[in-house]
Amino acid sequence: MATSASLSRLVASGLCQEATDDDSDNSETPLILRRMTDHHASRRKATYGRKTAVGRLAAMFQSPRATTDNPAASAERLTSADSLPATSRFLVAEDSSSDVTSSSGSRATDHALQDITEAFENVLQIQDHPADEQGQTDDDEVLWIKPKRSTRSGPSSPPPVTPKDPREAWLEPLITAYEKEGRQRLTIQKWTDVLDDDWKLEKMAESSFAEVYKVKNDAGTSVLKLMALKPPKGPGSRSDWALPVESVISEVMILNIMTELRGFLEFKEAHIIDGRPPKAIAEAYEAFAAEKETFFPKPAAYNKRQLFLALELGDAGSDLEHFQVTTHAQLWDIFLGTTLALAAGEQNFKFEHRDLHEGNVCVKQVHEAHVIDATTSHRYGYSGLEITVLDYTLSRAEKGDTIISRDLEEDYALFEKTETLQQQMYCRMRNWALFGTRRIANPSLDGSDHPQQQRGSWEDFMPYTNVIWLWFLLDYVMKHYKGPKKDMAAFRKQTSQLRKRLHPDTKMSHGSFRGAYEVLEYALQQKWIDAVDLESSQLG
Repeated sequence: MATSASLSRLVASGLCQEATDDDSDNSETPLILRRMTDHHASRRKATYGRKTAVGRLAAMFQSPRATTDNPAASAERLTSADSLPATSRFLVAEDSSSDVTSSSGSRATDHALQDITEAFENVLQIQDHPADEQGQTDDDEVLWIKPKRSTRSGPSSPPPVTPKDPREAWLEPLITAYEKEGRQRLTIQKWTDVLDDDWKLEKMAESSFAEVYKVKNDAGTSVLKLMALKPPKGPGSRSDWALPVESVISEVMILNIMTELRGFLEFKEAHIIDGRPPKAIAEAYEAFAAEKETFFPKPAAYNKRQLFLALELGDAGSDLEHFQVTTHAQLWDIFLGTTLALAAGEQNFKFEHRDLHEGNVCVKQVHEAHVIDATTSHRYGYSGLEITVLDYTLSRAEKGDTIISRDLEEDYALFEKTETLQQQMYCRMRNWALFGTRRIANPSLDGSDHPQQQRGSWEDFMPYTNVIWLWFLLDYVMKHYKGPKKDMAAFRKQTSQLRKRLHPDTKMSHGSFRGAYEVLEYALQQKWIDAVDLESSQLG
């Protein structure tokens, strides 16, 4: 979460690094799922072979030869290795000590039929195992399970039941919320289920509660946002760098619902992982620590039963803090692209970002840049940049009747200082959200020194918070612009009225915007954007 300007910015910097040529083949398919595709294709072939064997066993089981007048001969034919398919011969070999070919006719036949019945049931059990259908088992290397040897003393014993991990009890709120979003149910995985030893890992950044790693393999590039989860009791329950599971639910849910909108971060998958991080992460950690200060313990210092939440995200490029704005077109695209994303979020999911500093806006060169056509008023889409807003730790959204938000009063450190412009934005946002004022100075925690009673809560939809952050963003890019002075002069002139209406001190009666959607309407009136831009941003 953004408890300070530096830490909050670091999260985004890891999530958005500049893509290289070999990163261009990115897919929405999570790397872990793509890694397992070929493996499970071979499993499906094995399953098909078993289904074929099952069919042949069934045909033999129902064959008239099994009811011949010579039971012993029938049993011999049924259990002959030459007469059975390969899978069946394996089953018979497992029971080579059986007396099914005994000369005691009907008894031998009964034994033979019982052996085949058990073998048939074993094969069916493997074929119909629900984990096979999803390409998941407790051990992905197991392609065949030996059938039990017949005891003939009674019915076969039921297969052993894997005991449920007791930690799933306190993980259940996260597991349930994730499954309700239409995602596959989360299970506790091993590190080897998520990462291969030969993948390239690079630690990119840290935040208050997350480490950010870039992962590359032949399938493409992903970013892992890694957070240690804090159990309610026992080892790790007092960790300063771990999060209670309730604290991550809102971010995961918002990631999931916003991922389909243009301008928002691609969310591929979430993983709950058990144990100390592996060697690959330890090496990436050490390389990072050799150059930058780290606030997290070494991977080896974690408890061997530590649980992590890994969010697998798309690579959105470079954050604004590490990107040089050098052209007139980039100035326009950064502001208008962010406005389009926020307006689409407001319209579709009543979204507020609530933490949109320079570290949480990313840019990525996806097209060739062009010079703005000075003969028209249109200003959007010339730089070739793709704009993405990310890090929804403090964000708020709605889906149907469900409100997804965090009570920011629980993180009061956000509002304790006003030295920097970013810190002032948090205070302005709080004063507007809770008290309807435009003050910078922060009232006391209980609001006792404020002349008005609290009128709202952090659950409420207050799109004006997006306006506050759009003003901050515009101010930032203008101050950090490195291009020709004449282009900045033209930009200042063209946006003078916009900047006045965006300023947090401007009252509604004097033209202040009420939300990002009104900012977008103003841009449309000025013809900076057109209907095609709106359509591509999923806006009506």
